[in-house]
Amino acid sequence: MNIHIFGSSNPSGQALINLISNKLPSSKVFIFSRKNKTNFVDLDNASSYKPDINEDYVLVSFAPIWKIAYFLDQLLIKKSSSLKKIKGLIICSSSSVMTKRFSSNKFDKDLYCKIYDSEDKILNFSKKLKKPLIIVQPTLIYGNVGEFKDRNINLIISIMRKIPFVFLPSNSGMRQPIHASQLAEFVFLKFLSMKKENFKRNQKILLGGDFIFSYEVMLKKIQEALPENDKAKRCKIIIINQRLFFFLISPINLISPKWFESLFRINSDLAGFEKVSKLIKKKKFQFPGDQKYFIKN
Repeated sequence: MNIHIFGSSNPSGQALINLISNKLPSSKVFIFSRKNKTNFVDLDNASSYKPDINEDYVLVSFAPIWKIAYFLDQLLIKKSSSLKKIKGLIICSSSSVMTKRFSSNKFDKDLYCKIYDSEDKILNFSKKLKKPLIIVQPTLIYGNVGEFKDRNINLIISIMRKIPFVFLPSNSGMRQPIHASQLAEFVFLKFLSMKKENFKRNQKILLGGDFIFSYEVMLKKIQEALPENDKAKRCKIIIINQRLFFFLISPINLISPKWFESLFRINSDLAGFEKVSKLIKKKKFQFPGDQKYFIKN
């Protein structure tokens, strides 16, 4: 069975492509994007999707979920013949649908609504086609694969290279980061299940990494993994009273409610999800892994 991948220009997408290439060389991988001249697709224009309609395939998406939801909705409206060969869908969403549910700023509220509505549309799509669906809601994704770098840990490192110290509140919230390659392995196993027709029911799963630790510990682990000459290693982590921390960041709310909410969430617990190693039945992956996953100076 073939696989059609959307939104692969990221570490998880590239890791999945590598996995299939190494473990299932007989399966054809079709990478659809606006940059691909052979398999061109514009998610804003469903008519641009022109797959081989003579072979079965599983549709996998790492694209923003609202874009793939609109795309699938348009395919259904147009009654595209390409839908006849879909054997299942694996859609990557975000744990933000849970963690930003009660956010106070408009940006995060809109993001929550957009993700929630998109998941609902895709669920209806799978029900109408009577095809199995899994929606993966991963927590903080990290790790670089090939030319693609994560936008989470690398951003933290970049900031710490530019400032001499960071303030953190006492009792900072818990985190459960998942490596991009682990997310890809989970998707790969679900693809195998659909390939063997062992996956029959629709499912949503909140997916996290193998270890849970505080935001403070996460920053320290990142620093420990960096080379000795890395500027981010010299950034001091200063723990202050929680109320003082909120007082210091409060002016940011006047400038950027989005950034204020991001800093405010440092105190939130964004963990407690399914541990990926248990589901893929592999050894736990130590955070943050090899130094090669970080951007260089």
